[in-house]
Amino acid sequence: GQVTNRHGRGNYLYLTTSTSNGKSAILESRILRTAKRGSCVSFWYRISGKNPGELKLKRMEMTGTKIRTRKLWLREGDQGRAWNFARVSIPPNPHTRYYQIIMESKLGSGRGGVVALDDIDLDANPCSNSLENGGFVVDFETKVTAMKNKRYGDHFDWVITKSRAPNSGTGPARDVTSGIGHYLHLST
Repeated sequence: GQVTNRHGRGNYLYLTTSTSNGKSAILESRILRTAKRGSCVSFWYRISGKNPGELKLKRMEMTGTKIRTRKLWLREGDQGRAWNFARVSIPPNPHTRYYQIIMESKLGSGRGGVVALDDIDLDANPCSNSLENGGFVVDFETKVTAMKNKRYGDHFDWVITKSRAPNSGTGPARDVTSGIGHYLHLST
């Protein structure tokens, strides 16, 4: 294909926008049992080219006769020609015993756009928010974080936001971690 596997060898999944404008492809897991503490899915992805479309990760829960789909992660538009790594928490839900992981790509109208996936891994344990050597990860999705604004000696405070800054309309439209979460914004 138009993409090389992230290792330079082996197989991967990919779609091109050449003849598929507006069409979608869905990859679904087998039916999984809900983990009491949650679980973690990680994968490598590439979305490149002019208007290549989007890639999203969803959780479909089955509770009795009801089916509910929840978007957990989204990337859209050109993300560069390199492979990117994603790790997404699958939160526990005490109200459902079974679920499926759905990866869906809706292709854009750009010619030669590519959406590719490689090395999808589902871990029955929650995603770890710790790094080697006692480090930490701050994703701003919870109020308690390992970092905070300094009380004295600076001029501005960082503000957690989920979309463009409300007053000025500036800043990113989405966070980098999931595409639907929070990030820090500094207004001067």
